[in-house]
Amino acid sequence: MPRLLPSLYPAFALLAMALACGSGGDSSTGPNDPPAASNLPAELLGEWHYQFIGVPNCDPDTGQCVSTANQSETLTLSSNGRFEHVFVGESNFPPCNMEVLHESEGTAQVQGSNLLLHIGTGTTRVTNTCGDNETNDEAGETDTYTWALSDASGALQLTLTNDQGTELGPFDKKE
Repeated sequence: MPRLLPSLYPAFALLAMALACGSGGDSSTGPNDPPAASNLPAELLGEWHYQFIGVPNCDPDTGQCVSTANQSETLTLSSNGRFEHVFVGESNFPPCNMEVLHESEGTAQVQGSNLLLHIGTGTTRVTNTCGDNETNDEAGETDTYTWALSDASGALQLTLTNDQGTELGPFDKKE
């Protein structure tokens, strides 16, 4: 997930990041039946997690502080070819506050260096105090990412890049 630079991004930045993280899809497909056999490489299997906590923004009059942005994202890839994806994000750029919740599940497959997430059920909900609230049904869409594994400091990490070139992660593997 791209990092926010608090002084450069307005409240709508979180929505853009949520859409970049995969909610919204890049194509529509038919029914999302599980594949006969998973073709996911063993090193991709498991629960992957990314978290970001932004810089505090403090009100000089009250002394109360809130983080400018918080993000938590989990992608679980199973040996049966299924995936679960959850993204929770919040941005606080007074006077605006935006919250994004994305949940999806379906089938996953690898085609070369691409990871395809075929969404069977999926919803993104956006609550925006300075704009419109939205709920998007993403069932039937497919999100496509280029994936890469790295070994940073002795811990396996997953980086995804969506079809717009936005890098997501790195995700740490939960043991």
